[in-house]
Amino acid sequence: GVASGGEWGAAILMAFEYARPGRRGFFASVPQVGPAVGTLLGNGVFLVITLLPEDAMLSWGWRIPFLISALLVILGLVVRLKLAESPEFTELKGTGTTARIPIAAVLRSHLEPVLLVCGGFLGYGAFSVVALTFLVGYSRNTLGLDSSITLTAVLATCVVQIPTIMLGGYASDRFGRRRIMTVGPLAGIAGTFILFWAISTAQPGWIIVGYVLGMGILFTSAYGAQPALFADSFA
Repeated sequence: GVASGGEWGAAILMAFEYARPGRRGFFASVPQVGPAVGTLLGNGVFLVITLLPEDAMLSWGWRIPFLISALLVILGLVVRLKLAESPEFTELKGTGTTARIPIAAVLRSHLEPVLLVCGGFLGYGAFSVVALTFLVGYSRNTLGLDSSITLTAVLATCVVQIPTIMLGGYASDRFGRRRIMTVGPLAGIAGTFILFWAISTAQPGWIIVGYVLGMGILFTSAYGAQPALFADSFA
């Protein structure tokens, strides 16, 4: 949680602070597509590995994805070492007004927005765990469905999520973050019911449609507006 929060928050801020004011919602939404892209890449590599003969996959083939991931670690380190601080932060640092212990200053003077931001993320975090963990296990263990059905549904959802997330970020610049983040969670609630109904049918086609509509579109409709709203919550 600490690592994920640090990575996510830092990536959002860098994208947000580098963008010009009228485009910050869109650019801050770009890091939000990371989980969807990562899921597609991870499962794509895994599907390629499964084409190997079973003996080869079990003896050495399963190591290939881990070796490939090491290249991503190197790429990530290079990006971190080359990336400069945002102009906004550099300007603030030049004034000498940065806090000596930032986290203490935030919790002392900005506790209310911290709690609001945490609360604003809880529903989205819970929905993701239910959709990507609980329902996948439920469909296999309780309904007796093949795992490939929910895997296909999740991958299709990720494909749809990528443009939907960035569209949500764009909409937050165009129509306002508060408006998008008021309507979006209501759509996400509707998406929850659609997703559970689709799973209950035990029909592969409806499950894929339910995932794409419930999670790929309705749940994700305001997900792209969330980062800019959170960043705007603090001076």
